[in-house]
Amino acid sequence: MPMIHHVHIAGAGIAGLFMALCLQQQGVAFTLYEQSPDISYNEVGLGLSSNVFPILDKLGLLASTRLLGDDILHFRFADKQLEPVKEFALHAPALSINRKQFHQLLYRHLDKSNLKLNTRFPLSHTVGSNEIIIGADGIHSAIRGRMYSGIPIRSSGQVLWRGIACMPLPEEFKQSYFDIIGGNMRFAIVHIRGNHYSWYAITEGSTDKVIVPSAAARQMLMKLFSHYHPVVNMIIHATDNIYCNYLQDIKPSDRRVPWFQDNTVLMGDAIHPATPNLANGACLAIEDAFVLSRLMQQHIGGSFDSIFSQYQQLREEKVNRIVQQSWYLGKLMHQPNRMLDKAMIMGTRLTPAFLFKKIYAPVLHTGYKSLMSAEVI
Repeated sequence: MPMIHHVHIAGAGIAGLFMALCLQQQGVAFTLYEQSPDISYNEVGLGLSSNVFPILDKLGLLASTRLLGDDILHFRFADKQLEPVKEFALHAPALSINRKQFHQLLYRHLDKSNLKLNTRFPLSHTVGSNEIIIGADGIHSAIRGRMYSGIPIRSSGQVLWRGIACMPLPEEFKQSYFDIIGGNMRFAIVHIRGNHYSWYAITEGSTDKVIVPSAAARQMLMKLFSHYHPVVNMIIHATDNIYCNYLQDIKPSDRRVPWFQDNTVLMGDAIHPATPNLANGACLAIEDAFVLSRLMQQHIGGSFDSIFSQYQQLREEKVNRIVQQSWYLGKLMHQPNRMLDKAMIMGTRLTPAFLFKKIYAPVLHTGYKSLMSAEVI
């Protein structure tokens, strides 16, 4: 197999942007296709776990990324009135940032001559034998659909509401992740920096696409959470833009297939979307981009099948575990039965901190240490 001459990347979300930046640093020719007219994202929070910090560092992005937010040192479960249920310190602090600002940071580092905005990757496009197509086009991936039309999307029955508020809060909220549980709903408050806090609420919902204007969403959520501690409604009221979407993923057992066909390979949400209960979807996409780009660089002259199969082998066990644990955690925290709800809160209260850390441990596990140490970028 000759040297890779060109890489076509479909989708400029975090997966596609990171893949492009990795290739850019390696000097590999690429084109990044984005169907939207610009590179941006909603004003919502984003958590980055410590295992992706070395990747950011190798791309020269760690210092500038840290300026966008602050470390999360404490994880706190609380009830509706913010009474503590369980607290523990993160031995490997995560970074909490504004996702829109992170997208803008990545865009600033991108060579714009390789970017095609307002352009879908043409599925009918024929590429040469020394070119690669990377599907980074999200959970509803057209490229995955072309490869495997029968993979179903799993519905959670839950709706995610998100935003960022700017307002002063007590010191206990600084560098903390507050997860307010109970009553078949959740409301999380995550410090970003200064007086900026991202938040999300998870409620029941059965519609495939939820589109609610911010003003209507604000009034609805304030009514829904009216019996919670006043700080919850204060945060909702202080949020300019509220975004919502239906929570979905793909069950790992429904995608027991190669992540590639011929010269086409999938990454990020295009092959392993996860619900956000472990706050790790973006990190999985960053790891995908790093691993795939390194293997492509290390195995110049190797077959695409060998590169792609090694990529899947390095990534599949971890992403399957994260997807499933995130799904089960989401279901556990939402109990419509009052007795089961009380049992869930009591179980959370009695569970030793080391078990919560064990649940989080797969997030920090990488499995690609040899790639990280190799000087190919």
